[in-house]
Amino acid sequence: MKTKTKTKVSLLKSLKWKRVALVTATATAVIIGSFGAYFAWNIYKQTDEFDAKNLLADEPSRIYDANGELIFTLGSDENGKRMNVEYEDLPQVLIDAIIAAEDSRFFIHDGFDLPRIGKAFITNLSAGRITAGGSTITQQVIKKSYFPEEQQTYTRKFSEIFLAMQATKEVNKEEILTMYLNKIYFGRSLSSIGVGAASQYYFDKEVSQLTLQEAALLAGTLNSPSRYDPYHNLELATQRRNIILGLMVDHGYISEEEATDARNVPIENMLSQNATTLAHQAYIDAVIKEVKDRTGLDPVDVQMEIHTFLNPDIQEYVDDLANEGFAFPDEYMQVGASIQSNKDGRIISVIGGRNYQNFGMNRSTIKQQPGSSLKPVIAYGAAFEYLNWSTGHEVEDKAFTKVPGYNPTNYDGTVGQHGKMSIAQALYNSWNLPAIWTLDAVTEEVGGAAIYSMFERFGVDMTGEDRTIPPSFAIGGWSNGTTPMELASIQSTIANNGTHVEAHTINYIEIVNDGTTINVDEDIQAAATQAISAESAFMIREVQAEQMAIPGSGYRALQFGEIRAKTGTTNHPRDGMFQGAAKDSWLAAYNPDYAIAVWMGYDEADAREHGLTMSNNQLIARQFSARIYEKLTENGVQNSYSSAPSGVYQAPMVIGSYPYRSPSANTPEQSIRNAWFKNGHGPQGQVEDLGINNLSSFDAHINSDGSIGVNFAPYDPADAVTNRETNEATKLYGRVRYGVDIKDAVTGQLLQSYQLESPSGTLDYTPSSSVIVSGYYTYENASSIRSNEISINLNGDDTDNNIELGPIQYTITDSNGNAISGRISKGSQEQIPIFVSVTRQRPGSKITIALLSESGSPIGETTDLPENSTSANVTLRTTGRYIIQITETYNGVSAPPATITIDVVE
Repeated sequence: MKTKTKTKVSLLKSLKWKRVALVTATATAVIIGSFGAYFAWNIYKQTDEFDAKNLLADEPSRIYDANGELIFTLGSDENGKRMNVEYEDLPQVLIDAIIAAEDSRFFIHDGFDLPRIGKAFITNLSAGRITAGGSTITQQVIKKSYFPEEQQTYTRKFSEIFLAMQATKEVNKEEILTMYLNKIYFGRSLSSIGVGAASQYYFDKEVSQLTLQEAALLAGTLNSPSRYDPYHNLELATQRRNIILGLMVDHGYISEEEATDARNVPIENMLSQNATTLAHQAYIDAVIKEVKDRTGLDPVDVQMEIHTFLNPDIQEYVDDLANEGFAFPDEYMQVGASIQSNKDGRIISVIGGRNYQNFGMNRSTIKQQPGSSLKPVIAYGAAFEYLNWSTGHEVEDKAFTKVPGYNPTNYDGTVGQHGKMSIAQALYNSWNLPAIWTLDAVTEEVGGAAIYSMFERFGVDMTGEDRTIPPSFAIGGWSNGTTPMELASIQSTIANNGTHVEAHTINYIEIVNDGTTINVDEDIQAAATQAISAESAFMIREVQAEQMAIPGSGYRALQFGEIRAKTGTTNHPRDGMFQGAAKDSWLAAYNPDYAIAVWMGYDEADAREHGLTMSNNQLIARQFSARIYEKLTENGVQNSYSSAPSGVYQAPMVIGSYPYRSPSANTPEQSIRNAWFKNGHGPQGQVEDLGINNLSSFDAHINSDGSIGVNFAPYDPADAVTNRETNEATKLYGRVRYGVDIKDAVTGQLLQSYQLESPSGTLDYTPSSSVIVSGYYTYENASSIRSNEISINLNGDDTDNNIELGPIQYTITDSNGNAISGRISKGSQEQIPIFVSVTRQRPGSKITIALLSESGSPIGETTDLPENSTSANVTLRTTGRYIIQITETYNGVSAPPATITIDVVE
């Protein structure tokens, strides 16, 4: 009984598991079937319109300028005709090299190579994505003809295989190989598309005349046409050619001896020319890159009509300027530039480099650290945007100590020597520390991510930059930097009231095969965004206008239609080969019509090989840019900047006040600045009237060398002379200074003024006739605020009989140093000592102090002060009225005597 029960339970369990297995198998079959059906349907959709005629496009793509004139045909006679060849034209040595390099089983498989695909499949599984294609030559022809913009997927791969098999049935192997060789790149140049053009481009010969080493070189470029182009990388091209020769040996096409002989032929001896330089080529390359980036299509493979915004007149001018029309200091200096229309983001011209080679290093699209060129936006524009600063805000040059190990200086190596200044002055002098402190204030308030996002709105690719935005960012210390195209676009956005229109070269594209039109410009105009507020953009323009107007500014050379500009320089690492020398030179600028950005410097390889830096040419980009603007404005400026937006207003403010304050009726003119404020962030009330201490004593004399020496009573408190933060007055007006005016003694004309930092000093002035030297206290930034003046008459020629002495300056104090004003109490004192101090007007003058009774009779002896002394003590012995008389004479000239009456009472 027990055994039967156990058997029954086991049977039930077995039946249950069989049902589960059946259901699972059925579900799996349905899923696999559904997936297979979906997979098959997608393949069918991608392959149902196969036509062998589509394997080779008959016509090339064309590019037109802004006037609708044809400027470039991909594969034209001038630009390297594609020159379709027949199979009979192909020498066997070329066929062998191509097959060995690209598809060793080409002539025996049915369009796809199962072992090759299997190997690629295993590689892809290991990588978790498609990294190896395993494509045959037939599949590559299919891909270029049918899937030019498709991403690598397994569906596309199977569609490719299916069509390759179908193509093999309809087209013979010789035709497929010919199609392949007629439409692929053999290098960077548009003059090397197709084997016919490539043979002419590299060797100046027909395909049928190619030698073994030439065929191996061409076959070697196919793996990476840009990388293995011998005109651009001779060493890599040589290595790749030798690999192909080895593969030809492995497959039995040539002997090892033949391969060795071919390897011994230097590639440079095989080439027929230098890579060609074509008109407008950098712009054309930028257009082709933009087409690929925007559409995923290659105009070499897909026939299209591309209409651009190229201004041929401007482009021809800048091409000539870059190559022959400008005095570069040497043959190695390079240049990259972009010129853009402000209102619409349309790029009208670019400079890719001197002697630019097609598909070369297009320096208009290469990132470099921007140096100081972006200070108006990075630092001060961000402060306008996020801190609501006014254009009159004061910034300060002081040591930055917030980040351990980061100790920036100004470009001249100074730290904290320039004090406070306006933003315009900071830009004019390009001081680094005020910009660093400004950006730090912004990131403290809103975080670095806000700055990061702001530059993304400006159209800058911020990939690789630190989202926290370090302080060095303010002076161009970026990880990757910006391109001239990006920098010009930023300038254009500022000129355009903060509205960013994406920079672009293309108006519209017509796809010939299906009649599709891609309206690039129309879509971009509709997608314009606000990168920065109109108010902040306006304020950036205003401070740059102030900067450009500062007298002596080197920017005056750029006055071609209200230009706003900023130079920039970056430096090599101090611990590297060039020990901190200047690395490159920037100029970022805009006027109401056009924005430009110019970079000049050396490619790294040239810099290292020849030891080149920009230390003696830091302003060359400014000079080069002036030539461009001279051309751009030869017919005048067509637009104007927009007027002030409604969100800002202009008002006077007290310089240095923050929160901002309005001046009072007595605020000195030098302490007032007219500035622009955002609504709700202007001056908050009126500043109180602030004065300065009285001057108690001052002396001036002629030194033995004829210069003038001066001595002041030291200012109290002494901190006011050294520290701006001492009190409200010094915060607003700057530190106290010892002021000296020198005037002509006869006419009263001001001859010279000085501000001294110490109470004693020597003036760099030698009088030749009588002068009046006046001393007073004042402020460094408000010279109209001054104390009482004490004047001394000096004569530059001691033999002159026209010497004049002014009123005698004196002080009388008691034994405690208290000033006596005319009345003193005797108290219990038997004798009352008093002290008389006199300011000597002329070195060597005779000063006499006499004590007289009320009736004028002398009391005691008269005191003559020694030449090196300015004070004497006098004793009063009883109550009553005393008269103290002070006289000063010099070379027979007497000053008006000073008479002081003192009453001594019980």
